[in-house]
Amino acid sequence: MTVKTIKGVNDEDWREFKTLAAQSGVKVGKMFKALLENYKKEQDKIWGSILNKEKLLSDEDARKMRASLSTLRKEKGFRI
Repeated sequence: MTVKTIKGVNDEDWREFKTLAAQSGVKVGKMFKALLENYKKEQDKIWGSILNKEKLLSDEDARKMRASLSTLRKEKGFRI
């Protein structure tokens, strides 16, 4: 029987993962898929909390900053 390895996963971590799957009564593949789904949900929560926060600048302040940046870029010869 050949043993396939995942780069960067040591034997102890792999053994622990297999043990958790066995304790849960699921196959390793199913456990891995559940792990991926859980990771995706957590990432969505994190990005949702970042993107849905209140604004740090008012729209007027942002417009003023954008205008001053455009002026600075023109003076230094950068594209706008």
